Amino acid sequence: MTTIVRPTATEAPQNEYDYTTSYHKWDGMCRQVPILESILNGIADAVVASWQTVGSHEKAAAKMLDGMRGSGKQHFEQLMKSQLIVSMKGGDSYAKKVRTGDLIDLVPLDSDAVKQNIDQGVIISYEVDQGEGASKKYKPEEIFHLPFNQEGARPHGRSLIEPLNDLIIDWLQVMDDQAKLYEFYSNAVPLFYLNTSDSAEMTTIMDAYSKAIRVKGAAIGIPAETVTKVEKVGFPQGSLQDPAKFEKLIVDHLLRACRYPDQALGVGTANSEETARTQFMGLRQLIRWLQKWLGANIRTQVFEDVWEGKSPKIKFSYASEAQEERFNRMMSAFQQVNAAQLDENLKKLLLIKLLKDAGVIEDDI
Repeated sequence: MTTIVRPTATEAPQNEYDYTTSYHKWDGMCRQVPILESILNGIADAVVASWQTVGSHEKAAAKMLDGMRGSGKQHFEQLMKSQLIVSMKGGDSYAKKVRTGDLIDLVPLDSDAVKQNIDQGVIISYEVDQGEGASKKYKPEEIFHLPFNQEGARPHGRSLIEPLNDLIIDWLQVMDDQAKLYEFYSNAVPLFYLNTSDSAEMTTIMDAYSKAIRVKGAAIGIPAETVTKVEKVGFPQGSLQDPAKFEKLIVDHLLRACRYPDQALGVGTANSEETARTQFMGLRQLIRWLQKWLGANIRTQVFEDVWEGKSPKIKFSYASEAQEERFNRMMSAFQQVNAAQLDENLKKLLLIKLLKDAGVIEDDI
């Protein structure tokens, strides 16, 4: 019997230290659990699938984001999805900022190759391993950094997967056990009652049987005086606890820990629309927070580099309009207001507001 002990306290943050993530370790764990990979991809898909820039320089910002190519063949949504998943798995994701005039591209970095140099809880530089003992330091403003689940005095993030370590191991063990059990159920071991105690004769009989069963449809003949009885030996039905129940319990814990309802995976049931809404509530809260968090990081770490003090915002949403569709809608509203019988001063204010929302004029005009 295993004795459960009180968990040890986490290490207190130091005033001065270096930190590197363990992304590859937790990524390796995730790759063994398909449902966990689906959860992380589902979360990231919902976060970055739809976006729009708003405010001052919004059209220029949208053009810059649309022009991002990351490692060469990526686009903005794919780049942000990758950065978000890496940060969820390892706690931190990084990308090098490559600036050309008023345009910035983001080139992803291997998280485990980046070391945070920290002093008094503040990142003073990033050190990227170049291989063969070489490294290169970057100023904080030269790196796009997403610290997932950052809290307290630690400037680095925390892996979403690390707390699930024991659950993942349990799941892998159960799946392995189930495979062996079902194989044993399907291929019960034959037990021969041989009317001989001669080891050589017994070996000859069993070798002949082993060769015969490898040939599909082969007939097996054994002298009656040699074998008195043959029976199949397996687990009696209901003699073992169903491991599938334990597996479902583990999966339920994984789903709850990630705030991801099984309905979002295309499985599960709900008795009513209200029940389904309740089950999706945690996921909606998570997605909305991640959208705001990611948007704030893009604004402060990318847009502010180009338009300091007058940077636009990026809003991620389940149902954001495409830039062109939003522009057309705003211009249609502009025409309606312009033709309306309103006080001239009020009409001017409304028209200015619509032109700003459509991105035709800047907020500071």
